[in-house]
Amino acid sequence: TYLLPYILNQKDEGDEKIDQLQTSVSELKENLSQTVNGIQDTLDAVQRMLQDQQQKVQNMSLNLSTSQASLSQSMSESYSLTEIKSELSSLKGLLLNRRQFPSPVVQSSPFPSIPAWQRNDTDSNEDTVESNLKDLQYGSKGCKLLVAEDTMEEDATSKDSVPHPKVKKEEWKLANIIPIRKKGDISNVENYRPISLLCVTSKVLERCVLRNLRDYLMSLINSAQHGFIPARSCTTQLVEVLHYIGSILDSGKQTDIIFMDMSKAFDKVSHTALINKLQQYNIGGSLLQWFTSYLRDRQQRVTTLGATSSKKPVCSGVPQGSILGPILFLLYVNDLPDAVTNSTVACFADDTKIFRRIDSITDAMLLQDDINNLQSCSTSSGLVFNEGKCKSISITRRSQPIHHLYSIKGKELALIPAENDLGIWITSDLTWSKHILDRTVPADNSCLFASISYVMLGITSFSGQLRNLIVTAVSNDPVTFNEAFLGRSNKDYCDWIANPERWGGAIEISILSKHYETEIDVVNTESGRIDRF
Repeated sequence: TYLLPYILNQKDEGDEKIDQLQTSVSELKENLSQTVNGIQDTLDAVQRMLQDQQQKVQNMSLNLSTSQASLSQSMSESYSLTEIKSELSSLKGLLLNRRQFPSPVVQSSPFPSIPAWQRNDTDSNEDTVESNLKDLQYGSKGCKLLVAEDTMEEDATSKDSVPHPKVKKEEWKLANIIPIRKKGDISNVENYRPISLLCVTSKVLERCVLRNLRDYLMSLINSAQHGFIPARSCTTQLVEVLHYIGSILDSGKQTDIIFMDMSKAFDKVSHTALINKLQQYNIGGSLLQWFTSYLRDRQQRVTTLGATSSKKPVCSGVPQGSILGPILFLLYVNDLPDAVTNSTVACFADDTKIFRRIDSITDAMLLQDDINNLQSCSTSSGLVFNEGKCKSISITRRSQPIHHLYSIKGKELALIPAENDLGIWITSDLTWSKHILDRTVPADNSCLFASISYVMLGITSFSGQLRNLIVTAVSNDPVTFNEAFLGRSNKDYCDWIANPERWGGAIEISILSKHYETEIDVVNTESGRIDRF
């Protein structure tokens, strides 16, 4: 009697759980049925899509067959079999020996249709190649710039089908810096010139790019620029400048020259500004993207005496030691001469000088205006003139020249009597005595003592002893050496230079050659003789 209520309660709970289980099974059956129906619908859709694709393929095959028949009929009407064989034969050597690569597209391409490649085959020449391939183009503009195939990457976002070239190998953008001492204290890093050693493969690609761009880019370079340009050099610049100055000097007038010195110009080129200037020069499309990739994400490390530093990013500057670096720098500074409107400007890479005929103080003020304009233009490009190294010189033979103190950013420039410009000493009277004496007389021969100092790695005590020795030897033979300090005509100077034994050339050669064999052992400064090396 006591257990009956409990048993009845348990029975009710069991019935309720059975009902819930039956409900869940019904819902599961319904969901499974819906899933099966969905899968069947998907299969039906896939089947219909496959049928549609098969129909499209059949239609394309039919169209292709029709096109082939039409093309065969057209060719049979226009060309005979003999003519077709002749055309194929003329292209045989080209197809076997010249590999075709995709080309980046340049907006409004100014480049020639066929680059001037050197060929060794005998079946074709440049005229044949150009006549047979002049209609072949890549992209809408048809630029014929060849690049290495393994540097190409497909840009999925590009609207055209032409691959975009990218320098994607990290080692191609890595520069090993070798420091070369220029002058001064060997412990001061500012006295070293960084020489970059780059990957040879990347330089080959750079040369391919430059070869196709050179003619167009050279046509853009300002006529005042003489650096890194074929048929121009230090000599061409000096000849133009000295001819201009000499003609003014012959008329009894005065010429003022301002020698401008840029601080680390090659290292301060802004990549963004350079890319913008390339766009201004009508270089765009995938070629501009290639230059952007070429300039950015570069690294460098210093290697010296067997030790190598860690890699550091290069955030500015053109790659020194590269093939494209010089021409890119020329494009970057190409607009600087345009800032000079009242005077004449001459450039050799980053070395710039401004000069003007001075007849009055007004002319000097106009020259000062050009200095200010050039300084402002360079500052806007991120380049800075080192006013401490900028100098001025007045070339005239007047007894009363016009004196004016020029300045940069409020700092007066030093007025000097002579300046070494591109290896030539230019004096205020435009004579060559200082340059000749500097190159010939051992006691004043900077070339000799600079060489000795460089060989001895800046050990000034040794180079000083050797210098004293040579000075003593020169002073002990005044007939041979001191004669060089006397005033001479240009013809006499030419005769003097042609006979090095008269000015101690034999001593210079002997010292340098023997120094490489053994170290200095005995220095006899009293007798002026070199006893043993």
